[in-house]
Amino acid sequence: MARNQDPNKSGMKKDRLNTALFLLIILYSASLFAQNKATCKINIFLKNAGNKVIYLSNDVYVPNTKKIILDSAAFRNDSLDFNAKDIRPGFYTLFFKNDKKFLPVFLDGSDIKITGDADLIYRSRITGSTQMNIWFAFETALKMDKQHEEYLFRRLTNADGNKQADSVRFYKLKLDSVHSVLYKRVDSLFELYPRSFATIKYLDAYDKMILPDAKELALLDRMPDAYKGTDDYLNLKNKIQARTTFAVGNKFKDFELPDTNNRMVSTQNHNRYLLVDFWASWCVPCRKANPTLKKLYDAYQSKGLAMISVSIDDNKTAWRKAIKDDHLNWKQLIAIKGANEPEISAFAISVVPTTYLVDDKGTIIAKNLPVQELEEKVEALFKE
Repeated sequence: MARNQDPNKSGMKKDRLNTALFLLIILYSASLFAQNKATCKINIFLKNAGNKVIYLSNDVYVPNTKKIILDSAAFRNDSLDFNAKDIRPGFYTLFFKNDKKFLPVFLDGSDIKITGDADLIYRSRITGSTQMNIWFAFETALKMDKQHEEYLFRRLTNADGNKQADSVRFYKLKLDSVHSVLYKRVDSLFELYPRSFATIKYLDAYDKMILPDAKELALLDRMPDAYKGTDDYLNLKNKIQARTTFAVGNKFKDFELPDTNNRMVSTQNHNRYLLVDFWASWCVPCRKANPTLKKLYDAYQSKGLAMISVSIDDNKTAWRKAIKDDHLNWKQLIAIKGANEPEISAFAISVVPTTYLVDDKGTIIAKNLPVQELEEKVEALFKE
C-alpha cells in the first residue's frame, strides 16, 4: 500500500531537484562557453607593413570603417606576433585603417602564420590552420561553378530588368543547369568534411537547396561542441527549426510591436485573413512588392483581409520615409533590433521579404509566396 506523503514536502523536493538540475545546466553551459574560447597565436610577416597597426574584427563583409574592432597590434619592421585573446571559433578579418582591403581568417585556437604584402593583404598566405585549409578546399573546388553562377545571375537580372522574356527563360534554364552541378559538388564536400566550420557556412549559404531539413539538422548535431556555441551554428539551426515550427498548416505565433506613433499593435484579433509581411526600407524586392500589397489591401481590407508589415530597419527615419514614399496605408510596425527582436526572434528571419498568410483560426495557409502567386492566392480566397 502506498504511504500518504505531505504534498508540501513533495513539492519542496521537486523544487530542490529542479533547482539543482538548472544549476547543473548553467554550470555546464558556462563551462562549454569557456572551453570554446581560446587565445590564438598569429605570427605575421607582411612586406611594406613597417610599423603599422593591424586590427582584428569579427565582422567580415562589412566596410573596414564600420567594422567592430576586437583587438589590435603594431608591427615592428614588417613583422609581429599577435596573441588574440578570448576568441571563439569563426571567421574574423585583419585589416589596416584607411584601407578598403582585408584578410578573412579562421581562428579556433590554432597557431597560424600569415605571410604576404601589406598593400595586398587579401592575397596573404595562411598556414597552420586545418579549418582554413578545408575552407580553401571548398573555395577551390567550387570556384568555377560559382563564377559561372554569378555571371548567369547578372545576365538574368539584366534581362528581367529590361523585360526580355525570352532571355529570362534562357538564363533561368542555364542557371538551373549550373546549380544542378554546383549543388552536387557542395554535397560531396559535406561528405568529405562533415565536421568542418566550412560545412556550417555552406549549409547556410545554400540552405534548403541541397539537403532536406532533417539531414541539415543531423549534420549540425554531429558538429564539434566548440562550434555549437557560435553564432553561425545557432543562427542556422534556429532558422531550420523555425521553418519546421512555422510551416504551412501549423499555428502562427502572435506578437506585439510599436507602430509609427509608438503605439503597441498586436497580430491577434483579425477577421478572416491576416497577411504579415517582414520587410525593410533598404530591401529592393520588398519595395518592388509594395505596390501589389497596397493593391491587395485596397481591394480586400473591407472584405476581411488584415495586413501588418513589420520592418527590421534599425533606422526609423528611413523606415518612415519608405512608408510615405510607397504610400503604405495599412498597419506598419518596426522591430528595431531586427531579427533578434524578442517578439519575433522565434521566426528566425534571415531573408526579407518573408510573408505569412494566416486564417481566422491562426493557422498558416501560405508562406513566402512570390508576389504574383500571393496576389492570386488572396484573390482565390475571397472568391470561395
